[in-house]
Amino acid sequence: MAVKTYNLRTQGDLRISPNFTVWEFRCRCGRHDDVRIDSRLVDFLQGVRDALGVPVTINSAHRCAAHNRAVGGASNSFHLQGRAADFTAAGRTPEAMAIAAEGVRAPGIIRYTGRRNFVHIDTRPGRYWATDHSGTIRTVSTFGWRPPAPPPHGQEIIQTLYRVTTQRDPLNVRATPNGSGRVLGQFPRGSLVTADRRSGDWLHVTDGRLTGWASALHLTDAVVQAIDRLVSQRVIDSPHYWRERYRDLDHLDRLLINLSVLTLTPGISAASLEEAIRILVGAGAMDPPGAYWITNHGQVRHLDTLIKRAAGMVAGR
Repeated sequence: MAVKTYNLRTQGDLRISPNFTVWEFRCRCGRHDDVRIDSRLVDFLQGVRDALGVPVTINSAHRCAAHNRAVGGASNSFHLQGRAADFTAAGRTPEAMAIAAEGVRAPGIIRYTGRRNFVHIDTRPGRYWATDHSGTIRTVSTFGWRPPAPPPHGQEIIQTLYRVTTQRDPLNVRATPNGSGRVLGQFPRGSLVTADRRSGDWLHVTDGRLTGWASALHLTDAVVQAIDRLVSQRVIDSPHYWRERYRDLDHLDRLLINLSVLTLTPGISAASLEEAIRILVGAGAMDPPGAYWITNHGQVRHLDTLIKRAAGMVAGR
């Protein structure tokens, strides 16, 4: 166990794993800058995030004693030591989240269902796996985890949006990852497609109607392209931050892409998040609708600032 204390004010943006920062582990009381974090807990959460392939939201990690009492935590809660986290994952059930936690062999796992739906993990010295359904607790020996099937030989699993960047002609989509594969159809130049795996210089892609293999030489990472454009328009200050964080919230990749194609002019940021979302929904930049962003913007730090800044720059608003 290696519990370290961080300062929220000076180290809040510090990345302590590929997908988590110090800020996400803070006490939710809002009154303290000290954040205790067990490095093993971070490793388990990152493993869960990698296994699920979707953003993981930490609802509660380190707690001060007063906040722990306020939320009804146990007097000896591992949250007090920075050794526990309660989390949800975008579009995943508590059952799926608990299976992922078992897969990374977290020693403490409690799956909550019924009145509340989330998973608790901690770094206790022994193993304790249990379910809590509306207050009824039952210990379990497994949540149903099975070793995942490996990807086909020579293929890498990915999940990225790409833009078709052929010079003039449409891009051929083939049945196999090679130039001799049967042509299934074509993507027009400029199409936005999703790639789910790579095999050498070929990507397995879909636009929702056509699925197959296409040459990576004619596909550009659409989110990186969008972030670079938003930097040039002074909507974004730190391209490195957003390149790392856009995967942490569902639909954020498409929001960045949609913002990058708007006509933006220098302006004053929108006065409120609600006003900004209304403006961007009206401009066609937000899908799903505004309620999603009101609820979830807090999962990525600085997203509210980006939304308000972009809204203030929408031409003719």
